[in-house]
Parts: sequence; structure tokens; C-alpha cells
Amino acid sequence: MKRITLKLVLPLVLFLATMVQAETNYKPMPPVFNQETSPQQILERYPLGQIDRQAAFSHHGKAHQTVTLVNGLTGWVYEVHRGGKPETFRRPDGEEMTMLDTHEHPAAGTYTLMFDGTGHVVDVLYRDLRHGDANSALLVQREIQGDAPSDDEYPPKR
Repeated sequence: MKRITLKLVLPLVLFLATMVQAETNYKPMPPVFNQETSPQQILERYPLGQIDRQAAFSHHGKAHQTVTLVNGLTGWVYEVHRGGKPETFRRPDGEEMTMLDTHEHPAAGTYTLMFDGTGHVVDVLYRDLRHGDANSALLVQREIQGDAPSDDEYPPKR
């Protein structure tokens, strides 16, 4: 009788222990950096403080560039390239011509993952190379939560 009980209980205990281990190692999946998803959506959804370097590397791949940011933290820069879609232009003589966009920057924008001292992503910086716009996941997520930074915290440029 003891053998039957042990044979039934041991697999159940091992299964439960495996499930508890799996639950404690759960990490949310960060959004993919691409042209199809708006930068605002990517910055809103990025799980700050939950993704470590290994998970970031596994999900996004090797960074195009590694930089030291002005605050001393390490940043991994990922470039998002345009698809090279043909665009139709009207010439001064009225004729239309189709050609590939030849912007001076090969990338449309960059995402920079900012890592803290423990190796977790604490912010994602987006920079649009076409229009010069920039944004931060930390600021976007604070605004959504109703905790937008005040003018005292970030004085407006004059």
C-alpha cells in the first residue's frame, strides 16, 4: 500500500514543484520594434523593470550599437529600417514618377534600451530620424497613469 501511495504522490509533487518554478520565472514578452507598430504603442506596452539583458537579447537580438548614456547607464540601440516602399512623386512638368525613398538616414528610427546597474531595462528611448521626434517609455507610461511630470520636475525649454 505504501508503494502505491508513493508512486502516485511523487509525480504529483514533482509536477507541482515544476509549476511553481515556472510561475516564478515568468517574464512578460516585450513588443517587437518594427515600422508596422506605432512608437507610442511600443513605448506604452514595454514592461519596464521586468526584462533583463538575457531576455532582451533573446527577444530583440544583438543590438546595432552599444552606448554609454549621459547618465552613465548602458544602452543598446536598435535601428528600425524602412521597407523601401516605392513612392510616387509629381514632377514640375506634371508627369508622375515612382521611385524608392532615398532619405539620407538608412534607418527610420531607433529604440534604445536603457539598463540599470542590475541589468534590467528601466527605460526605452525612441528617436525618429526622419522628423527629429523623441520619446521615452517611462514618460509615456507615467502620463497614462496620470502621473505626468510637472514643470518643476522637467522645466520647459526656453
